[in-house]
Amino acid sequence: MPRAIKATDLRRRTRQVLDWVRVDGEEIVVESYNTPQAVIISYSDYLTYKELERAEARRRALVGELQQIAAEVSQRAQEMADEDVPTLVSEAIAAARES
Repeated sequence: MPRAIKATDLRRRTRQVLDWVRVDGEEIVVESYNTPQAVIISYSDYLTYKELERAEARRRALVGELQQIAAEVSQRAQEMADEDVPTLVSEAIAAARES
C-alpha cells in the first residue's frame, strides 16, 4: 500500500520522502485537500513503467494491424465464389508442405 503525504508535508520533509522512495522502495501518493495529485516512485520503477507503456503502444498498434488484415480477409472471402474455396485450400496445403 503506498504511503500518502500531504503536499505541505512534502515541502518540509523532501529528503525523508526521497529516502522512503530511494532506500525503502516505497511509493508515495502526494495529496492536496485529501485528493491524490501525484505519485513519487523510484527512477527504476519509472523506467519500468515507461517500458510497459511503450510495449502497450506496440501491442495496440499490432492489434490494429491484425484487425485491418482480418477485415480485408473477410471482405475477400465474401467476394470469393464457393467453387474457388477447395482449390485455394489445396494450394495453401501444398504451399505449407513445401515450406
